[in-house]
Amino acid sequence: MKKKEFDIAVLGGDRRQICMAEEFSRQGYQVCVYFPLDLHPQKDAAYIYMNSAKECMEKAPVLAAGIPLIKAGGKVNGTEEKAEELLCFLEKGQHFFAGCIPLEIKKKIEQQGAVAHDLMEKKSVAVFNSIATAEGILAEAITRSDVNLNKSKCLVLGYGICGKTLVSYLSRLFCQVTVFARREKQRAEAAVLADRVLCYGELSKHMGEFDFIFNTVPALILGEEELKKVSDQTRIFDLAAYPGGIDWKAAKKLGIQADSYPGLPGKYAPRSCGKELVRQMIQELKEFQ
Repeated sequence: MKKKEFDIAVLGGDRRQICMAEEFSRQGYQVCVYFPLDLHPQKDAAYIYMNSAKECMEKAPVLAAGIPLIKAGGKVNGTEEKAEELLCFLEKGQHFFAGCIPLEIKKKIEQQGAVAHDLMEKKSVAVFNSIATAEGILAEAITRSDVNLNKSKCLVLGYGICGKTLVSYLSRLFCQVTVFARREKQRAEAAVLADRVLCYGELSKHMGEFDFIFNTVPALILGEEELKKVSDQTRIFDLAAYPGGIDWKAAKKLGIQADSYPGLPGKYAPRSCGKELVRQMIQELKEFQ
């Protein structure tokens, strides 16, 4: 790979990636960026703005894209291009960082001779991201509901990293928390903080009891039969990666108050998350030296 003009290229994403570019620049790295139109950098930004995603990719040996990498429609997060259109410009030896990289995309990156780094596979990053996600969805729940979280009945679907952090927050706000988890080990862990734990066969009969439902599972959990039993006062918040865990067509038909909330860390805590992502990238790059 020929010597590049910049050290780091930040490609698309959300405000987390803007903060990453700022943090890399603050640490003395030469940075070029390509952001969505609504996230153009300030005139006095310490990094250089490129006119296209392709140009940005050609300028540095290290590329940092969004979390998740792919949005609805197969486009790279924060760009108008699909992954297949951009990845063909990768060069042998380049390092490509992003989050939630699909397996087929990761294989394509490696076929190009580049090194794929999925930041969300790093537990420290996933935990840090879950904090911003939990705080963000609580802010959304408070502003979009006409009832208090305190003493409210909350259902959390899934007890992975995100689910655990959210349950921890809800329990400290004195919510009545129910957790649904498929795995016995997760149910046992959830029982420490949650007021009640449900397995798959028990979920349907309790669906009408909740003020708030938070889904963290990236697979269909709430189908039409479950949604039919949801109270018309319930608000459903889907935190999972696209397409989430809700039958959106059925929810619309039934008039359910359900919405998807992708990229909450980029909205509510971009600077904190950006610094953590930079820390992780630098650590991983040192391991390749």
